[in-house]
Amino acid sequence: MAALTEGLDTVQVCLSKGLGAPMGSLLCGSAPAMTEARRLRKMLGGGVRQGGVAGAAGLVALDYLPRLTEDHAKTQRLAEGLRGFGVAAPVPETNILLVPVPAVAAALAALEAAGVCALPVGSAVRFIPHRDLALADIEEALRRIEPLAHLLRTA
Repeated sequence: MAALTEGLDTVQVCLSKGLGAPMGSLLCGSAPAMTEARRLRKMLGGGVRQGGVAGAAGLVALDYLPRLTEDHAKTQRLAEGLRGFGVAAPVPETNILLVPVPAVAAALAALEAAGVCALPVGSAVRFIPHRDLALADIEEALRRIEPLAHLLRTA
């Protein structure tokens, strides 16, 4: 983290992206920057009542931080498996895999029928392996996707 944030005066971390919290972000910075951020938040109507539950979920999410590499490895495995089926899956850098497909609606319908969850993003299908999935779940998803791979091939 120190290397990623070197030279920055503020950093924002989303606790719901990959870390599993239902909501919430952290803003870190100098005391004057945080004072200004609080002022702007109040001015814009931002605030959370009964924030303890969300805060507790955020603490659990932060405990998961060292395990993010597991999610990235699961995503790498998914991408490798898809490429093995001739699908143009890019090499992912995080736990989000965007796969361009010729017909998003058809691909999503087939995946849903096979019990594989994905989301549309423009002309791509988005897969997000996360903390609640094991590597065995990725292998099972690949087994279910293989007969549908023709729907995911762009050429």
